[in-house]
Amino acid sequence: MKRVLLMATAGLVLVMLVSANMVNLTMAQATETPPPMTTGLGTPPPAKTVVITLSDGTEIKGNFYPSFFSGRQAPAALLLHQNGGRREEWVKFIPSLQAAGYAVLAVDQRGFGKTGGRTDYKKMPDDAVEMVNWLAQQPSIQKDEIALIGASVGSNAAIIACGKIEACKVAVALSPSVNYFNLKPADAMKEMKGKALFLVAAQQDRESSTSLHTLALAASPENNVSMRLYASSVAHGVVLFQYEDLAPAIIAWLNMYNHAVN
Repeated sequence: MKRVLLMATAGLVLVMLVSANMVNLTMAQATETPPPMTTGLGTPPPAKTVVITLSDGTEIKGNFYPSFFSGRQAPAALLLHQNGGRREEWVKFIPSLQAAGYAVLAVDQRGFGKTGGRTDYKKMPDDAVEMVNWLAQQPSIQKDEIALIGASVGSNAAIIACGKIEACKVAVALSPSVNYFNLKPADAMKEMKGKALFLVAAQQDRESSTSLHTLALAASPENNVSMRLYASSVAHGVVLFQYEDLAPAIIAWLNMYNHAVN
């Protein structure tokens, strides 16, 4: 039987790995002022503006960032912003993904940013599935290594979409909830098999921090779930990147789980 324990202490990061046979809790000191983001590889490849036409004719505007490493197919990450956000909110995190060998697609979701139109939260997961399909069709992308990363309502959409995509192995959720605009990821997590989910929240962000425990318990024991809780903080969504250890932790999770099985 899966058993989950969640604890918090001021100034500490608590990381929990949950699987069918393992519960592992580790602690690390958090710092709130990160240094300037550098990759060590020079200037990242520039973004390309893309337009992705969905099956209903909606044109999603986005930026496609190539991997640092050309000449071979790269894993990819689809970034889904939070409510009221847009693709630019990921700009400080994207160089870390590129330096790790990832290509990145950051989009303005339906109803937001330059995509415009009417917001339709119910369609967010299916929109994400179509964007993953677009990535999988790019010659430079390893189609079996596409991760979904979302913030706030975008994290709920990322989890649900990953559950719909057989090839999706990893979803990262910054400040998820059991219910944002009737997007309920717990149902998808019960049905998932063989996925790796990284859930992150701030302790004083009550909606998200209490949701971590509920979502972890909802997950099928056939999945790997990691929870990271930043104590004494109200940071929400991409604001969590104020903690300098978060980006490396996400990259480490991707490196561990987002790879094709031969």
